[in-house]
Amino acid sequence: MRTLILSLVAVFFLTSCGEGGGNSDKICGFEVDSTVVDTVAALTDDTHSPHCEIHLCLRYFRGLRRLNDAMASSGIILPEYIPKGRLPFDRYAQSIAQNCINGWREQFVRLYKSDLSNADQYNYTYKVYSETLQGPDSTFCYVAHILSGNADNRQWHTVARNFHLPTARHITLDDIFVPGYNNGLLRIITQKMMERFDARSEHELGEKGVFANDGPYLPDNFILQDHRIVFIYAPEEVAPRDAGELRIAVGKKEIKHLLKNQ
Repeated sequence: MRTLILSLVAVFFLTSCGEGGGNSDKICGFEVDSTVVDTVAALTDDTHSPHCEIHLCLRYFRGLRRLNDAMASSGIILPEYIPKGRLPFDRYAQSIAQNCINGWREQFVRLYKSDLSNADQYNYTYKVYSETLQGPDSTFCYVAHILSGNADNRQWHTVARNFHLPTARHITLDDIFVPGYNNGLLRIITQKMMERFDARSEHELGEKGVFANDGPYLPDNFILQDHRIVFIYAPEEVAPRDAGELRIAVGKKEIKHLLKNQ
């Protein structure tokens, strides 16, 4: 059943990298395109060698290299896979895939050769399906749905980064909210978490395994939209595994007193 679910998720995100899925051919008048890399590499020349499966479906802006570089280096792609130097985006994606394969081989060839009976545990998957979502006031959100890991230790997670399109500037929460916003915004998110998990207090929320370790905090992942901000917590980041990815939508009317330029 888990394999079927992963396959359906992959099909959904693959569709989103083309037409639909929140993507459009233009954002604020700038043309958006996509490049796809799909490859499988063997760890060694052995007949039963483990394999590395890579699928990248990356959206990018035509002719806006500075913006594309900012998007790729914002946490969407693992830092060790990012190519050195400036490349056209299709070659950039191919280089990401090759760096992934090289790093995987460097890490696991010796281990595999000393443990041939457990070949399956060295199989590796790295899939990135991206979306470009238009936001307010010449902004957009670059969203990547990522599956990575060895053997059965794989899990989907989302990375979302917001940018001011004309300047390629990465937008943070400090850019959106007035100084001192943290506690007020956390109270709102915590209240929504309590409603989500049917908890009557923060203590009861902690007993259910939500914000149990480090207490409530604001995630780096969020999607800036016209009338709301959607905060994204990865699976197991702040809640038990079976809760999956958590998305908390906060309407701008709820946080009007915390927003800049209101």
